[in-house]
Amino acid sequence: LAILIDTTGSMGDDIDAAKARATEIVNQVKLKNPNSRIAVVEFRDFPSRTGDSRDFPYHDVLPFTLNLDEAVDAINRLTLGYGGDESETRNCALMHIMASDTCAGLGANTSLGPWRPDAKKSIIYLTDAPALSPEPFTGFTNQEVIAKANTGGFVLTEEDGDESIAAVIETL
Repeated sequence: LAILIDTTGSMGDDIDAAKARATEIVNQVKLKNPNSRIAVVEFRDFPSRTGDSRDFPYHDVLPFTLNLDEAVDAINRLTLGYGGDESETRNCALMHIMASDTCAGLGANTSLGPWRPDAKKSIIYLTDAPALSPEPFTGFTNQEVIAKANTGGFVLTEEDGDESIAAVIETL
């Protein structure tokens, strides 16, 4: 499971709830399947779009781990940045998680580690803004990301309620 969280400034009134929800999700996943690995990734926007050098299209906060405490700690360490306008680089971050894409070389040269070949691959993202589609620099569109998920065996879930998350957790 990869947890992807929007840490732009617009999340100021939502970040505590997002962290609590992400913690609840990883606790449920580990309870259901103790062998589940969890990664934590945050996203904002391209610094050249926002004018803030502290922004980034994605940041690997924690590579895949079996350790629940590490995952919860990574979630709780998240802080907000600027992020520019309302649309964010979620597509870039998703492509990074699914295919180790570095977003036209503008993302960090990092890796979450490989997905286990036999694992159910799920990404849950928490955000308050739409994705840039198409994104500048990468050209990634919502449709392209969905197609990549479908062909790569990924389940993408936007945190939009208990039913959708429960369905993902049930499949893990």
